[in-house]
Amino acid sequence: MSNIDQTQQSKRLFFALPLTSEQKSIVQTWRSAHLPSLHKPVNASNFHLTLRYIGNCPADAQNKLELAAVNIRSTPLQLNLDIIGHFKKPKVLYLGTSKVPDSLKILARDISAMVDNTLALNHPSDSHKFTPHITLARKVIKPIFPSPATFNLPLAINKYSLFESVSTDSGVVYNELKSWSLG
Repeated sequence: MSNIDQTQQSKRLFFALPLTSEQKSIVQTWRSAHLPSLHKPVNASNFHLTLRYIGNCPADAQNKLELAAVNIRSTPLQLNLDIIGHFKKPKVLYLGTSKVPDSLKILARDISAMVDNTLALNHPSDSHKFTPHITLARKVIKPIFPSPATFNLPLAINKYSLFESVSTDSGVVYNELKSWSLG
């Protein structure tokens, strides 16, 4: 099978907390006002909080994950995006939270374990500490933080979703494939 055939049959998948259109608009408006000269800003339509990145999966993985995700239980989530941070290695500027609710940590852990079990992954999920965040920009080498770096967006999250990452000529697009209610 050629590389082209494999690419067409696989999908780049991840679980995330989607933001509402209103929440995306608030983040976009703030970013435009306080960080107007970012080199590679993320398209506002792609704003989300990743719970577990999976990566390239065979075509049948989506159905397996959707069936297994039904068993994930959590209550609706409340959190405040109130910090600006920078991941040096992936060169990402983000909005995050200074107080991660235990229920969010548990949801991320449960989804990660479900992914590992469902896809029979022999390696544990990545060992990075779970840091819920919304990526504002990529390829940020030396972040310039607004002064003062004030932001406070309360988020009410009522669902989690399985997304596909699709590369297009105009950039990456995240398509929400299926969602599940929290609560």
